[in-house]
Amino acid sequence: MKLVSNIKNALNRENIENKILKERGRIYIYTKKIKESINFLKKIFGIISISPSIQTKSDLDLISVKAINISKENIDENKSFALRVTRTGKHNFTSKDAAIKIGNEIVNVTKASVDLTNPDFELYIEIRNDKAFLFIEKIKGYGGMPIGTQGNVLAFIDTPQAILASWYLTHRGCRPIFLATDETNKTNVTFFYLIQLTSF
Repeated sequence: MKLVSNIKNALNRENIENKILKERGRIYIYTKKIKESINFLKKIFGIISISPSIQTKSDLDLISVKAINISKENIDENKSFALRVTRTGKHNFTSKDAAIKIGNEIVNVTKASVDLTNPDFELYIEIRNDKAFLFIEKIKGYGGMPIGTQGNVLAFIDTPQAILASWYLTHRGCRPIFLATDETNKTNVTFFYLIQLTSF
């Protein structure tokens, strides 16, 4: 898969040790350098969002322990929260069952109130087969299509508008080959954007 290859190349280029696994609809990246990785991942075309997560088994008791630990760091009796639970695979419980059980245990420990409409804090729980992932952030990525999936294009850079056009082509999966004049090479902003476009 081109996106996995692009991610691997970007992290390896920055000497960030990583392990990548892919499942339907998800790419899992295991690394000790989470913050550094996010800085690069959010600029890779094809990534819609990034969520630093805690992984555990798809056992409700184990999920509850993780959920309570996360909640204690973020809420108390003066705040509200909501659980956003999704489930994929075969389990002896539904998403609603999981949300009710885990939510009740969080309330008992933190004394926080539940507000599904406008909470102070949201905890996302994805239960996928034998694993569960808990996270509190959805960091927006560039989206679009992975670079290299739509072939190469020659981008003649003579104006700022040409840089923007190249960005949109890259966003659609093209790999740009830049051609610039001596005049445009004198513009620092041009180089800045070229570096951004070609870094992944």
